[in-house]
Amino acid sequence: MEALNYKIHLAPDLTHFNFTAHTEIEIALDGPTREITLDANGLTFQRCSLRQGDETFESHFTVDPDRQAVTVHLPKAMDGEVTLTFDYTGILNDMLAGFYRSKYEHDGEAKYIAITQFEEREARRAFPCFDHPAKKATFDVEFLIDEHLTGISNTPIAEEVAQGEGKKLVRFERTPKMSTYLLFFGVGEFEFIEDDSSRTLIRVAATPGKVQYADFALQMGRKALDFGETYTGIDFPIAKCDHIAVQDFAFGAMENYGAIAYRENLLLAYPGITSKANLIDIATVIAHETSHMWFGDLVSPAEWKYLWLNESFATYFTTVITDHYYPAWQLWDDFVIETTLPGMERDSFAHTVPIELPGEQVAQIDASSAPLIYNKGAAIIRMLAVYLGEEKLKDGINYFLNRFKFDSATSQDYWVAFEEATGEPVQQFAESWIYQPGYPIVTARLEGDALTLAQQRFTFSVQESDQLWMIPISVDFYLDDGRVERRDALLDGARLTLPVPAGVRAFKLNVGQTGFYRVAYEQAMLDRLGEMIQAGELSAVDSFGVENDLFARVRRGDYALDDYLNFVERYLGQETRYLPLLDMTHNLMRLHQLSARRRARVSQMGRQVLGHALQLLGLTPADDEAVQTAKLREALLWPAFVFASEAVQAFGETQFEALLEGADVHADVLSGVLRIGAATDERAPAYLLDKVQSADTSETEKRTVLYALACFQEEDKLRQALAWNLDIISKKNRAYLLGDIARNPVAVTFLWPWFLEHFDELRQLHPLHLRRAIASMVPPSGVGREDEVEAFLAQLVEEDETALPVVNLTLDRLALYARLERI
Repeated sequence: MEALNYKIHLAPDLTHFNFTAHTEIEIALDGPTREITLDANGLTFQRCSLRQGDETFESHFTVDPDRQAVTVHLPKAMDGEVTLTFDYTGILNDMLAGFYRSKYEHDGEAKYIAITQFEEREARRAFPCFDHPAKKATFDVEFLIDEHLTGISNTPIAEEVAQGEGKKLVRFERTPKMSTYLLFFGVGEFEFIEDDSSRTLIRVAATPGKVQYADFALQMGRKALDFGETYTGIDFPIAKCDHIAVQDFAFGAMENYGAIAYRENLLLAYPGITSKANLIDIATVIAHETSHMWFGDLVSPAEWKYLWLNESFATYFTTVITDHYYPAWQLWDDFVIETTLPGMERDSFAHTVPIELPGEQVAQIDASSAPLIYNKGAAIIRMLAVYLGEEKLKDGINYFLNRFKFDSATSQDYWVAFEEATGEPVQQFAESWIYQPGYPIVTARLEGDALTLAQQRFTFSVQESDQLWMIPISVDFYLDDGRVERRDALLDGARLTLPVPAGVRAFKLNVGQTGFYRVAYEQAMLDRLGEMIQAGELSAVDSFGVENDLFARVRRGDYALDDYLNFVERYLGQETRYLPLLDMTHNLMRLHQLSARRRARVSQMGRQVLGHALQLLGLTPADDEAVQTAKLREALLWPAFVFASEAVQAFGETQFEALLEGADVHADVLSGVLRIGAATDERAPAYLLDKVQSADTSETEKRTVLYALACFQEEDKLRQALAWNLDIISKKNRAYLLGDIARNPVAVTFLWPWFLEHFDELRQLHPLHLRRAIASMVPPSGVGREDEVEAFLAQLVEEDETALPVVNLTLDRLALYARLERI
């Protein structure tokens, strides 16, 4: 059976935090049926009736809270189309899920909006439904609300009708055929800015006083939608597309069809507070969510196991779209370090899984799966685009979208459509990269006039594996006469031999880091590449690739830690380019945190490298400097302080003093200044707490303050920050602060006992946030306590088996951290 249409009438009460509702569902039965079971959770039903033709029946129903279901018992076996009608009530909860309330302050008064978050299975908290992505239907939505409030749903308002007694009925146009998880309800005192320059109206909505900070979001919303329509050739099917700022939101954003919801800091840009890095976050998140209007909304996953079709494509097009409009931002560099690299990091552990789970397993987004579904998936699409060419990728995508629009699809549907459109045998590629776990490392050896390549699976804990991948190989041969010759090949077996041009002095695999594989060079070639990095002969992205692959092999045990430090000292000591310098800094910070025995040498090296780079960059931002320059400085300030740079400490202390005196600090250094202030100034806790609690502090600045709270250098202050986190910090941000504090070496000694003592309180977090906290807090604090940690996590899995993937990831990280701590 399938639902054809839902008519949903909602009357939310923002004073008592509940709602009354009336829902009619037109259902097509697929044979004689005696009962209909729908998804429902937390709803209190007063009445149910059934209508077929001219007959109406009062219907008996039963509610099963454990199954989150309501079953309607039909008066007789029925076939054809029927209409079920429910009268019920529900709660506007504070759980950031379903139909919930979000608090904000305006003019000193606490106020609320009612908002929804339905992905993956939370629409059932607002109305009875077939809560499954493939169960698409149309929706007619209406709100009975106070006259001074505004209603937002997926489609434009069709009419508003006064109802008397201070109420009005807001009725929306019928939606396209869509999944339940993409429906949106919003009620509150919203303000708008809009762009009506094209066929689709673009609006940004926010609570009072904030929409003035939405100009950039409005522009980016128009650009992203225009790009999507042009690229796919498919017009957006709704007459408007809203971007809605929400103060209390569990995720970064949510791609509700025509009514996209965001955390405020990912939509609103505040002069003097929003840094260039923050502005890029806003642009890329808008691009990501707008991509979903085609990838996920127009064509939805037939089962949740196919969620990668939504998220991998949207993550890939995040960079495609933003780079199209802002090429000077050089976002493909960020793609390598922020998308590809986290996917590799997750996939390097023994307990990884394929992008698409086998059989009937259901994917759920958490700290274990997200880097695979979002990051690895996007990197695989980029690798395919480079291998086949952008035009063939576009042809395959557009053929697929047109074939399955307003419907749902499987991975197999995508690959079959892609092959039909392009004639390329991509299913073998999919078998390699989508349906099997892990990824390869390619060993490269020069043997006379031939280059021999061999592949094997890469894991941090070395294991035997006979897995093979279909690897698009790219090689740059650097010749004695200064020329560079490119060779492209396909490594789809265990080994491959390539001819080598005459006069080769060096070669570099995975040109541009567009492939999802690592490379193992012989020592002589590694040193030669190091010399080329030092001389500036390798591009920034290829220099990053050499350095990062070496560090990964150190973590696996192929090299000693001193080998990496010596390589950095010898060849990258004067490095100033964004990608290699940023990655090197991340790696040195990781070693500083975990390897106490090497901390002095790591600090000395970090101080030297970052000191040189910051001297060239300057500590004070220039108004006309490149975005990458601003981002790099912002990323280096705190590590340079950690590595004991006197110049950076003096700069940070001076700037923090200015903040305390009421002066402004440039947005592009504010994060580093707050962290240094937290680490050095006794007045910092009071200042930062005031910022967190003040209604005048934007969500963007609050997030920056949270980073600083994790930077205290005394145990008592860190314990106070943890107490504030459970009591004062907004629920949506608590997992972030926990993860930040876990990276502070001062916290390692007490964090595990604290975690155990407060675990019952941590259980109150959103499930996604709890698992993120476990995966980030436990590994660094559990070193030396492995038996105790394993016992605790085993009990956790016994209570909830869905926690197993995150538990396995946590234990894998713990083993790696313990090994790094010993070397």
